[in-house]
Amino acid sequence: MNILLSIANIILYVGPIAISLIIATQKQLTPKDKIIIYSICGVLTICAVLKTIIENRMKKERKKKKKKEREYNDYFKESKWLSDRGFSDAFINRLREKHKLKFHFWIEQKLLKQSYFKEAINELKECLRDPKATESDESEIHTQIGNCYINLSNFEDAKVHYKEAYKLSRRVQNKDEKLRRKAVALGNMGMIYCEEGKFCKALHKLRKALKKNKKIGNKQGIASNLGNMGLIYKSKGNDKVALKKLKEALVIHEEIEDTQGIASDQQNIGLIHIEMDNLDEALENFKKALKKSEEMKPPDKLGIAYQNNHIGVIYREKGEPDKALKYFKKALPIFEHIKNSPLMEMVSKNIEELKKEINKQKDKEQQPIDSGK
Repeated sequence: MNILLSIANIILYVGPIAISLIIATQKQLTPKDKIIIYSICGVLTICAVLKTIIENRMKKERKKKKKKEREYNDYFKESKWLSDRGFSDAFINRLREKHKLKFHFWIEQKLLKQSYFKEAINELKECLRDPKATESDESEIHTQIGNCYINLSNFEDAKVHYKEAYKLSRRVQNKDEKLRRKAVALGNMGMIYCEEGKFCKALHKLRKALKKNKKIGNKQGIASNLGNMGLIYKSKGNDKVALKKLKEALVIHEEIEDTQGIASDQQNIGLIHIEMDNLDEALENFKKALKKSEEMKPPDKLGIAYQNNHIGVIYREKGEPDKALKYFKKALPIFEHIKNSPLMEMVSKNIEELKKEINKQKDKEQQPIDSGK
């Protein structure tokens, strides 16, 4: 089709010129006839030029339209991805307006997808240098920096940024946005207090966060608070209440189709079942969480590492060292990739101990054969 159109364009341009040259050599035609034919050829040439101009303009318009559609689709996908991870609509919309903020923020998100947390922190700090960033933007960014430090098991630095996020949230103008940002900061500080063993303080912060999320109808925030409260009750040794809270969180995450939230809840439910010596139920939940982590786009590498580690622990407890070793070996490269030293050391130690255990078993199996010779 394109070839035929090209041939037609060539004929439209070359045809009138060729006819004019042929006519110029025809002596039997009167000057008046020649002028008429030249005029017709001239009109055809002008039409051909106009046709080309119109086609080029239409082509440019089509390209612009396709570009806008592509930008809209990309923005829709990016917005949904961010929304699924708890970012507010206000923050997502502001990313479109602020080029510097958007540039560094999207680099940071790409780094996070690959679990490069230290590099992501540097990009987020660049976002804070954007003079157009609002208090709400800065609160969001400090929260993300804190989350990166959590993934690196650096709870002290995480606490500093979560506190700064809360401080900034108090200056946000929009009422709903202020409540949402406060709830996020309070929830995160609650989990830091949990890590420090200050369970009463942790629950106090999470209850305040839950109240604010309920006030604005933030289902994702409600589910996150309930799940984290479950973890605190687990740390306090109250497995029954912990399991209840985590199951409530799971119902909400399933309702809003939050794959990451579902995986997190199933992992934590598995941890409770370990405490209750329900190894088979724990294993089932960890395998479900692993599947969800693998289904994410892109896959949640850190989640995959955690689930493989937990499954390895279960198989070790069940007296199946070969299976345990297999899963620990899957977890270790990811922890090495994200440079999480405490988890690297723990998994490496487990692998070495299991190798020794497996070798001892092999030696025992060979002993009766050797004695019978």
